[in-house]
Amino acid sequence: MFSGIVGHKEALARLEKLAASPRRAHAYLFLGPEGIGKAHIARAWASMLLGYAGNVSVHPDYYELKRVEEHILIDEVRAFIAFMQKRACMVACRVGIIADADRMQGPAGDALLKTLEEPSGDRVIILSALHRSTLSETIVSRCQIIEFSLIPDGELVAWLRLRYPDAKEEEITGAVVFAAGRAARAVAFLENQDERAIVLEQQKSIAEVLASGQISQAFQWIQEMFGPLKDKDGEEKRAMAERMLLGLEHVLHAQCLKDFSYVSTDALAAFETARHALAHNVSPQQNIEQLFLTVGGYERA
Repeated sequence: MFSGIVGHKEALARLEKLAASPRRAHAYLFLGPEGIGKAHIARAWASMLLGYAGNVSVHPDYYELKRVEEHILIDEVRAFIAFMQKRACMVACRVGIIADADRMQGPAGDALLKTLEEPSGDRVIILSALHRSTLSETIVSRCQIIEFSLIPDGELVAWLRLRYPDAKEEEITGAVVFAAGRAARAVAFLENQDERAIVLEQQKSIAEVLASGQISQAFQWIQEMFGPLKDKDGEEKRAMAERMLLGLEHVLHAQCLKDFSYVSTDALAAFETARHALAHNVSPQQNIEQLFLTVGGYERA
């Protein structure tokens, strides 16, 4: 069931054992950076739990909450809960997935919490989030944690060579640097040439800003990037911030391959904190400025 998934060997082995065990928990929380395959793994595991080899999305005992707004709304969670409380149709088990669970608003999280506190029957709820600090500790405490990490470059290279046998070696290398440990980004790099060109140009600018060693120059560049968006809505500013965040992450990843000491040990947490802040409407420009200050490697006066 886990064929085609790259990385996460220990986590996948644990999930296989849990699928075969009659003593499963009723709720699991998949934690790890975005783009590393948590949603794909959750669906594959759901198929395993249901004993179904086909497209799990059509199985009558499977439900995946489909977020339609930026945040997960209470009505969406109520629909999820209503499904999970019904009697199973084909097997004894029902499985439900809530991806990006850290996007639940307060009331939505409270509604789910009651279900987590009072499980009934053979039900398995799978949540996923960036890291535990983005969810209420009460929800986290009701789940078994399965942790996922960035995919090693060597594993990504081997996986991409099999998936894209016609790709040139420099394209594979570029995709791995671009991915920064995330398979989804490697695929995007190889399959979307227009997006690749835009991102590579922005990476070049970020690399030059970092090489200057001047915080003031970094802030000036950030202001120039956000300047044309002064009168635009929040969505466009947030999209710009996400592109800049991604570009900074890629540049630091490439630098880390040359000199590991260049990147601070808490850089990954800083990036995930920035993503969480953007998702919760923190000022996009201020968020990016803070991120550059945290992980940019500048000399402080």
